[in-house]
Amino acid sequence: MLTHLAIKQFTLVEQLELDIAQGFTVITGETGAGKSILLDALGLCLGDKTDAQAVRYGADKAELCALFDVSQLPHAQAWLIERELAQDECCLRRVITKEGRSKAWVNGTVVTLTELRSLGELLINIHSQHAHQSLLKKDSHRQLLDNVGHLQPLAQQVSQDYQSWLQAKQQLSNSQANYAAQQARLELLHNYLEELEKLALKAGEYEQLEQEYDCLANYESLMHDSQQALSLLDEGEQPISRQL
Repeated sequence: MLTHLAIKQFTLVEQLELDIAQGFTVITGETGAGKSILLDALGLCLGDKTDAQAVRYGADKAELCALFDVSQLPHAQAWLIERELAQDECCLRRVITKEGRSKAWVNGTVVTLTELRSLGELLINIHSQHAHQSLLKKDSHRQLLDNVGHLQPLAQQVSQDYQSWLQAKQQLSNSQANYAAQQARLELLHNYLEELEKLALKAGEYEQLEQEYDCLANYESLMHDSQQALSLLDEGEQPISRQL
């Protein structure tokens, strides 16, 4: 459950802190009193999109923080444990700059907005005219069934086993790819060996061929240089070759 909400330099609010006790809480006020600002701030803590207008006029940034008690939320606990973020409470923090950029933290660790949203859906439902509800998502249906049947430990074990299976599957795929590469390399080396056997080189013959190759390569270079020199002798209105 939500236990604390802190707002600083957000829209019209300079600073506000709200402690929420267990039980039913009602916030009342006339139209324009700022009730929706609390919901907007909470939504941003849960990963809603934002822009520069969220920052109070004259401020450099807006800071929002929501504190949750997750002792009765096994799926939220599992999310935090999986990412090594588990603590007695869950603190969601969001900072928005006047340029419209934002950064999010969960229990002091930087997270992406996608991660923040996925955790937020496990912490609270905001029932309003334009907000989504987790009841419309298929994943929440499974969670509700697990909760009713007290199957959370079994569901968590199945999730862990599935992750282990995915890792084993990836390892198998990598091993098969390595084996295929090794087989291709072996076949290439085998072809090289067959070619060498067909040549039937005698002792010292390979070194002799290398020397001949070097001589021919040097000969080709000399021919090229000679042709360039001849071209220079024949160029111009009065070529050097005619003056000799």
